[in-house]
Amino acid sequence: MSRRLKLSSLNSEMELKILKGLIMSDQVCRELIPLIRKDYFEVENVRKVFRWVSDFYSEYKRAPKGHIIDIYNDKKINLSSTESELVGDFLDKVIASDEELNIDYLVDSSREYLKRRSLEVLQSTVRRLTELGKLDAAEDEIRHYRQVVKHTSEWVNPFDEDYQKTVLETSDHYLFQMPGELGRLMKFKRDWLVGITAPFKRGKSHFLLEIGVEALFSRLKVVVFTLEMPDRQVSERLYRRLTALGNEKRVYVYPVWDCEKNQYGTCTRKERCNRIPLMREGETLPEYRPDMEYRPCTYCKEKGLDDYVQSTWFASYEREKLNLKILTKYSRGFKMMYGDNIRIISHPPFYANSEVIRRDLEVLEYSEDFVPDVLIVDYADIMGPEDKGLTGIEKEDKTWIALEALSRELHCLVVTATQGTRDSLDARDIKQRHTSRWVGKLGHVDVMYVLNQTEDEKKLSIMRVGVMLHRHMQFSESDQVRVLYQFELGQTVLDSDQDRKNLK
Repeated sequence: MSRRLKLSSLNSEMELKILKGLIMSDQVCRELIPLIRKDYFEVENVRKVFRWVSDFYSEYKRAPKGHIIDIYNDKKINLSSTESELVGDFLDKVIASDEELNIDYLVDSSREYLKRRSLEVLQSTVRRLTELGKLDAAEDEIRHYRQVVKHTSEWVNPFDEDYQKTVLETSDHYLFQMPGELGRLMKFKRDWLVGITAPFKRGKSHFLLEIGVEALFSRLKVVVFTLEMPDRQVSERLYRRLTALGNEKRVYVYPVWDCEKNQYGTCTRKERCNRIPLMREGETLPEYRPDMEYRPCTYCKEKGLDDYVQSTWFASYEREKLNLKILTKYSRGFKMMYGDNIRIISHPPFYANSEVIRRDLEVLEYSEDFVPDVLIVDYADIMGPEDKGLTGIEKEDKTWIALEALSRELHCLVVTATQGTRDSLDARDIKQRHTSRWVGKLGHVDVMYVLNQTEDEKKLSIMRVGVMLHRHMQFSESDQVRVLYQFELGQTVLDSDQDRKNLK
C-alpha cells in the first residue's frame, strides 16, 4: 500500500511539472499537446486545467501563460470551493515564479511519463472494450497509441515545420555569458560540455565557481560537484564572492586598470588624474604601497580614446570581516533577487563517476524538484573510473565521453576543468599541445578555455583567458581577454578587457 501511495505521489509531481510547462512554454505545448489525452493524467484537477490549456492553444497556437488566471476566473464557478482553492494556489505560484524552465529536459522526461501512462491506459481500455465486444473502438485506441509512439520517438524530421520553428527559436539563444569583455569569449548554451585548462594552482576552481555565480545572476539552477574540496570550503568561497569580504578586517589590495602614459608621466591631457609619475623610462615597476600619492588614470580607456595604452596598478580598500550577520543579510537579499538556485555536494577524489552524479541528481530532483541548468564538476581529472579497473588513457577518454553524455541527457551546461602538462607551467600561452593525459578529450568538448599567466602577471593579479578550441564559433588563440582578480575576497572577475598589448 505504501508503495502505491509513493508512486501516486511521484505521478502527481510529474503531472504538475508537465502542466506548469504547458502553461508557460509554447515549445512544451507544441511538442506535448498532440500526444496527450486527458485520461493520461491521474489527478482530476490536472485534467481540468489541461483542458483549459489545450483549448487555448488550439485557438491561439501559443501557451496561455498569464492568461491562465483569466481562464481560471471564468471557469472556477464550476469548481468546488476546495478545487477552486487548490487550482488557484497552484496557478498563482506558476505565474509568480520567474525561474527559467529547462524545457528540453522537461519535454524528454514528460515523454517518458506519457509513454508509460499511455500504455497503462491502453491496456485497461482495450481489455474493457474487447470484453464489451467493441472491437472497432479497441482498434481506434491502438491507432492512437501509434501516434503517441510517433511523437515520443527520438527520430526527427528536419523538414517538419514545427521542428524547424523549435530549432530556429533556440539557435541563437545563449543561457548566459560572463560579464564585460570576457563575455565576448565566454558565452554558454545548453547541451554543451565546456572545459578549462590551466596548470596547478592557477585558479581553475575559482573560475568554475564564478561561472556558476554568473548563472545564478541569470536565475538559472546550478549544481556543484566538488571532488577536490569539501563543501564547506566551496561554500566559504561562495560567501566571499557574494560579499567581497575576507576572514579578517583589514586593508585589501585590488588590481585596477591604468595607462602606461600615466605611469611614465608622458600623458599631457588635462583630464589626467594626477601629475606624479609612477616610474621613468627604463625603470621597473616599484612595489605598491597604500600610502603612495600616485593614482591610476582610466580617462582615455573609459572614453575609448586611442591615447590609452593598457596597463594596471593597484588600489586599497578596507573591508569588514565576514560574519554571520552580514552573510545572512547578503544571502536573504540574493535569494530575494535571484532565487534559491544553487546546491553543492562533495565527494572524495576518484570516487564519483557519471553514475554517481546521475544518482545524486535524481535524489535532488525527487527531494527538492531541483533540476540543474548548469552542472559544475570540479574536476574531471579526479573523477572515478566509469568502469571498474579502467586506468590511463582509457579511463580519461571514458570520463570525458560520460560528461559529454550528461550534458545531452540533462539538456544542461556541463563545465569542468583539467590540468595542463608540466610544460604548461612555463608556457606564456597554453596551446593544444599542453593538454595533459589524453589529447582526445578535446574531441568531446564543445569549448576548451585556457587560463594564461606569466610570473609578472601573477604579481599584478592579472589572468589572460583564451580559447583553445571552440566547436561552434570561429576563434583565434591570440585573441585573449585580460581579467583582474582578487582571490582573497572571492573576486575572480573584478573587470576584464581585451589583451591589447599582445593582440596579434
